[in-house]
Amino acid sequence: MPMIVAIVSTFGAASWLIVLAFSSLLLLTLGGIAVRCCRQPVHRICIIQWVFVACLIVPVAEHLRLLPGWNVPLLVTNSEMAEPTQVALTERQHESELGIGGISSPDSNATNSDQTTAASAESPGNKVESVSAAASPVAAMNLSENRPSDVPNGPIGTWLARLIPLIYFFFVALLATWWGLGWILRKQFQRTCHPASGNTVAILHSLAGGKSKHVQVLTSNRIESPVMWGLWRPTIVIPASLEHEKDDSHLRWALAHEWAHVQRNDIFTHYLAVVVKFACFFQPMYWWLKRELTLSQDILADAFAAQQGESEEYAAFLIAMAKDRAPVSANMGLSMADGRSSLFKRVQQLLQPSQPLVHSPRKWLSISIAATTIFVMLGLSSLHLGDMQAVAEENDIVPAAEENPSSKSSDKDARDADPQQAEAFVLPPAPDVKPITYTGTVIDELTGKPVPGAVVQIKRELSRAPGSGKWILLEMTEHKTNDQGVYEFTLTPEQVAQSSLYLEVNAHHPEYQSKGWSGYSHSMIRTNLEKGDPPFYATIKLSPGQPITGIVARPDGTPIPGVQISSYTIRALREDEARNRLTFRGAFQDAQTDEQGRFRLIVPTPGDGVLWIHPREFASEAHRLYDRRGDLGTFTLSEGKSLTGQVLDAKGQPVANVGVELRRDGDGQEADEFLDTNAVANGIRARAMTNEDGTFTLTPLPPGTYTAEIQESVSDPTLPRGNWFDRKRDKMPYVFVRQKVEILADAKTDPLLIQALPHVIIRGRFFDSQGKPRASHEQDFIGKFNDSFYFTRSSLPGSDGWFEILVPHGITESKITTMTNEHSSLRWKLPGMEKLTYGYEIPLGTLEDDFEGLEIVRYKAPILLLSVVDENGRPVKDFTVKSTYTEDPTPIAGTPVQDRRYRTGDVGFEQQADGRMRSSQLLPDAELTVEPTKDGFEAVPQAVTLKEGETQELKFVLKKNSTGD
Repeated sequence: MPMIVAIVSTFGAASWLIVLAFSSLLLLTLGGIAVRCCRQPVHRICIIQWVFVACLIVPVAEHLRLLPGWNVPLLVTNSEMAEPTQVALTERQHESELGIGGISSPDSNATNSDQTTAASAESPGNKVESVSAAASPVAAMNLSENRPSDVPNGPIGTWLARLIPLIYFFFVALLATWWGLGWILRKQFQRTCHPASGNTVAILHSLAGGKSKHVQVLTSNRIESPVMWGLWRPTIVIPASLEHEKDDSHLRWALAHEWAHVQRNDIFTHYLAVVVKFACFFQPMYWWLKRELTLSQDILADAFAAQQGESEEYAAFLIAMAKDRAPVSANMGLSMADGRSSLFKRVQQLLQPSQPLVHSPRKWLSISIAATTIFVMLGLSSLHLGDMQAVAEENDIVPAAEENPSSKSSDKDARDADPQQAEAFVLPPAPDVKPITYTGTVIDELTGKPVPGAVVQIKRELSRAPGSGKWILLEMTEHKTNDQGVYEFTLTPEQVAQSSLYLEVNAHHPEYQSKGWSGYSHSMIRTNLEKGDPPFYATIKLSPGQPITGIVARPDGTPIPGVQISSYTIRALREDEARNRLTFRGAFQDAQTDEQGRFRLIVPTPGDGVLWIHPREFASEAHRLYDRRGDLGTFTLSEGKSLTGQVLDAKGQPVANVGVELRRDGDGQEADEFLDTNAVANGIRARAMTNEDGTFTLTPLPPGTYTAEIQESVSDPTLPRGNWFDRKRDKMPYVFVRQKVEILADAKTDPLLIQALPHVIIRGRFFDSQGKPRASHEQDFIGKFNDSFYFTRSSLPGSDGWFEILVPHGITESKITTMTNEHSSLRWKLPGMEKLTYGYEIPLGTLEDDFEGLEIVRYKAPILLLSVVDENGRPVKDFTVKSTYTEDPTPIAGTPVQDRRYRTGDVGFEQQADGRMRSSQLLPDAELTVEPTKDGFEAVPQAVTLKEGETQELKFVLKKNSTGD
């Protein structure tokens, strides 16, 4: 203590260092504890950012007394036993009586805001360390007079008081020199770099889209791992060796990693940490937090980069990169290479993540972190560390520093980009991939004759765009059929190389009903082709039709231009077809009224359907078409009621940017009869997105009973349709249930208040057959809440395999309906189960708490092909396949697992164009007994067990049985 006394009392710089050491130690320790308790890297980064900012602000604010507060006699000076202390107390008491001094309070702060200490009145040119020493004449007197004789080591204390600040500033100067040298070396290094190739720039554009235009991309032979720097003009430097590799995967990973740093503004946080290092380099906790910051930034960048391929391959690439480091990255940039311990953690997170990564900080948690840090900052800044004498003498009332508005950041709109902006997304070159040309035929559905002059539209889309994971449109082309009804289109190498390529097809002809958009994954199309099954667009069947026209008018009879018209129509089915009605699909079509309010559509003839009218200023309508064709006359619209309302979360706070839909429970008796028969949803509805305050306004609706539902996003039916796959990838962090709304013709409808419910979270994870996490499809959930069914869908499992489902707290009879494609199959295991089981429904029962531990294994399904002939070797038609697994699924707590997904057994079979039947979602390593059946015939059942990904064909002979005709 005597040594600290001498240090503090001799030099103001030492006093400032004590304040810095105390406040930074407390802040860094609290921050370290918070980081240790926080599992998500994105939240760790947020905590560390705020802690570093606080480490810079608090020492200055406390030392300069920028906030009113309380003097704390934490430090003791030599003068605390001197008589002038009493003089100071007497003087302060006198000032208090005059109303110009005293301990700060809200009232005194308001009254004495113009009072400043001698320190704050000094000229800006004075050194910081002199402020404390000259705080008041009394303090100055005590520093030079009446030193107690019993204080030991006075000369040593004075010497240390001079030496410690010198040592501190020596190291600060050393760090600054090191930083400056690194900056100079980086500038010299940059001059030796070369502009990146067009292929490299194209890959970066494919990852970032138009956002990468301001990024400078260079290459260098002097580095072995990528590095980036630059706050206002980000620069990414790639090892030249990566550009020369035949496989672009390493280059794509490197660019993706560094682009993730750019996108997240990691370089800003890096520079912030550098500034804090000058002040807190002597704090061990600073170095630990700095290491955790870098690790967290790299984990998030790795997660983004791993989305461009397989996690295992990317991890191997990381290890290879770690063999060398970029020579200029230590002071001025962020390098992909890292130390061994951090590299181990990064690889472990990629291959064996303990939890799903959150890529954006949760809003409520970010606010909590900021509020907590600000509260601690205010508290520490108000605790004015000083000696006993300072408590008695200082007037600590100073105006509070105002917050800098420019430091606030606003959240960007997270909604999906317009899918029509295809030119903003550039696919990387694929020199080793060949283009593919497909040929198809458009025929008359009734006669089978070719349809010349038909226009076939092909949309090329990505279901998981690199970098964003969103659904985007690459391009749409049109192709006209020749005299034989044949058309063709070509996929470029760049498109073929995309694993998430999705093709949508539509077809039009003036004398036929349009096909309607339908699509399929290109990778699945290629797999089916290998098994002998052609693409769905190889033969397009159009139903002959006739036009319907009409005029949409206001109540006063004036036509309305620009009104959206939609329809669902289907051709008349034969008697044998009607028995399996749901296997025949009609088509949705859209139109818009012209300047005269007139619309025109081609509908199948003979056929039936429903026509919907969606005006913006009047009530929507639905009309059954029956066999009416030609001019349908004038549709005079009626006034409707426009509803308003607000969406709140479970705590009563507004929810912005979510979709609200009100859909009428029926479109009218005649329309409902057709819609119910054909399993088509009602079309009278209104949709809107909520504003920042959670409010919304819907377009007018006719009277009736409606169901209100909250969705991630909606498209307004009164506006032209943008894209059938207008969807968000991110799930809402809220749970809403459907609620009924009654709109009466002669009564006022109050504003709607839709509030989220308390919820629980179901967490599950996908693995491949080797136990490694993998991406998959969204999973469906169904349960009962308040005696009504509740449906929702999970988040999309990414490369780490994790997915979440948010459901109402207390939901009963809950279960997950597993979803995958025809070339995959699933087994799963609940917590407590010893082995995997199967079954398309996973029972969860009543959920009162969060549920975690569901594991789902997704296999590459084996393919079983069935060839069925009669006794003469002729192919047999119109037979069904009975299939049964030998091993039954495991019962769950007395609840039988629902494994019979198909009416004919455990495995579904689909007939190919070549007449053979192909299995769907067949489990590997599971014995399956298969038997084709047909009335009056019998065949010998066969048992088969296939390995994952294996293909096998079974041949059956159907013979007439003894009781057959």
